[in-house]
Amino acid sequence: MIKEEADFFSNFLTYTRGTEVPAFFYRWAAIGGLGAWLGKDVYVKFGSQKIYANLYVLLLGEPGTKKSTAIKTMKKLMKGAYYSHFAAEKTSKEKFLLDLSGVEEEGEGDADTFLNVGIHGDDEAREVFIAADEFTDFFGNNILDFVSLLGVLWDWEGPYENKIKNGQSVKISDPFVSILGGTTPTTFSNTFPQEIIGQGFFSRVLAIHSKPTGKRITWPHEPPDSETDAMLEQLRKIKSHCVGQMTFTPEAYALVDTIYQNWSEINDTRFLSYSNRRHTNFLKMILLHTAARCSMEITAEDVVYANTILHHAEAAMPKAYGEFGHSRNSALTHKLLQHLDTIKDGEYPDIMDLWGVFISDFERFEMFTSLIQSMVQAEKIQLVNKKILPKLKPVSPVYSGTLNYAHLTKEEIG
Repeated sequence: MIKEEADFFSNFLTYTRGTEVPAFFYRWAAIGGLGAWLGKDVYVKFGSQKIYANLYVLLLGEPGTKKSTAIKTMKKLMKGAYYSHFAAEKTSKEKFLLDLSGVEEEGEGDADTFLNVGIHGDDEAREVFIAADEFTDFFGNNILDFVSLLGVLWDWEGPYENKIKNGQSVKISDPFVSILGGTTPTTFSNTFPQEIIGQGFFSRVLAIHSKPTGKRITWPHEPPDSETDAMLEQLRKIKSHCVGQMTFTPEAYALVDTIYQNWSEINDTRFLSYSNRRHTNFLKMILLHTAARCSMEITAEDVVYANTILHHAEAAMPKAYGEFGHSRNSALTHKLLQHLDTIKDGEYPDIMDLWGVFISDFERFEMFTSLIQSMVQAEKIQLVNKKILPKLKPVSPVYSGTLNYAHLTKEEIG
């Protein structure tokens, strides 16, 4: 039941109960959507800069993990609250910039409007929410140039000007871009070159991973109209109340510093660039979790809540990208790890069992055993009594008092 005193994210998990979608995907769909919903109305100060609530969230999971359902559910709720800044389902970089500037393509609108707005810009912040359940299908062409542009726009302040075609320029006042996308590790790997993962756009992305729930629900729960109305009312209340600069209590202010000074980087070289953006993403998360309870004062508990959710997501980020960006055998390594991930405890295979599963992927048995040996040496898997098991990485030490897993559901904790 939706509770008036509960924060938006907790209510959203209640609202979406009774489906096969992982709760962690629902949670992050709500987080990404709320960031777009708030727009540039609310911020926290960071020196001379302002940090807003927009995030780049990418749900990554194998086919059947119900990523699309999570994204579409949040998108539908926002539409019900009359949010109107959704990006087109598929577009080009040039058309995206035209839409963001409020300019129609040549021949579609008034020439004076194009000149006055397209070249000189206007004073309104321009918002767009890319809610794409098939993220790689969103890009019409020049995908690498497009994602490079999105990386630039993540924290852009002030007017943004870009030449689009035929020497014409589009000037956008205060662009505000939010992303909630979904894809599979295989599609992701087939779309982007390996070296892109540590650059621009992807250093800003929060890669959210979840396994399928394993549930089989023939008739998913449909929320009653009363619950939908309550969720819409909570969104409207947050929008009207959360305006301007958020403030920190002294305890919250000190706790943010404690977390920043003691945070340990993700144990994966592919996320070195992400580490440089982590603090900004953390502040955005704090803003969102404070707004989710319709407050403008950030408390220590808001900081702990935001850090817990972000920390839990970061622990699974290497799984989100699979073996993308590692080696020439990355696709086969990822496939093998995914297979081991589906096996129940106590039923792990020996090498001949695995060979029977992967025989069609290798020309010779020696190539297969060589990969297994490499994975053991790299501590990606382990041999226990001749059985092959996933290798669990040690959890980085966490500073006391910065996490509270009571904020997560039992399903999310696993």
